[in-house]
Amino acid sequence: MGNNGYSERWTTDGRHPLHDAGELAAYDQGELAYMDHKATQAKEYIAGHPGWYAWMCVRRAVYMWTGYWSFEAGYLAMEPTDPENVPFATFMMLIGVTGLFLARKRKPFEAIRLGGVLFLFPILYFFTHPEPYHMRTLDPLLVMLGCYAVVALRGRAAEKAAAAWQAGEAIEVVVPA
Repeated sequence: MGNNGYSERWTTDGRHPLHDAGELAAYDQGELAYMDHKATQAKEYIAGHPGWYAWMCVRRAVYMWTGYWSFEAGYLAMEPTDPENVPFATFMMLIGVTGLFLARKRKPFEAIRLGGVLFLFPILYFFTHPEPYHMRTLDPLLVMLGCYAVVALRGRAAEKAAAAWQAGEAIEVVVPA
């Protein structure tokens, strides 16, 4: 589905048995034989186009973490909500990674375990084909780490303010006349 030369979108739904009568007929002849045939086709394509494959793996990784694939008109006709999703997905990834980074100081073993799940789980999809729902499994982890980031950063800010107050540093308040 994702290693056949098509790059306008992350996958070629038109070649899926659900959308193509010829593919469905081949699938109905036997799922295992069909999947073996598709695996052979993908491996042959990858072997013949290693540069394309490497570039697509990078694009898939970016897509999985940020939701960004393209802002070209043809792509947006297929995925019209992507312009709104990209900032949200990117923010969730950044705040989650920030929480993981902050957690490594207080709970290094747990941070390694959570980081392993966060970074190892989606790797397979970088090499095959991603679907947005593949990352939904990680959403609770990103939210948890994001909340940890917010709490940890607020705690740091409160500690700095308390330290400044104890040191007798006056905070200058300017009141407009």
